[in-house]
Amino acid sequence: MHSYALLAQRQYAYGHLDAACDSWGRLLDEYEHVSSARGDDHFEMMTTQLRRHTNARPVRELAGRAREVAALKN
Repeated sequence: MHSYALLAQRQYAYGHLDAACDSWGRLLDEYEHVSSARGDDHFEMMTTQLRRHTNARPVRELAGRAREVAALKN
């Protein structure tokens, strides 16, 4: 999970939004089943960065998935 988060953040920093969303999707696959403070931090960072691109298709899809995972975690 941590590796996917770091990869996504690096991809995002280089402007590769589609690739970052793919990596964040993999993070969500793991985060759904893991409880950790580091995972929570990565999830928050992801959602913060995604807010800047709400009109992009991959972001809209990922944001929907993130809402589902957040609902399962609560």
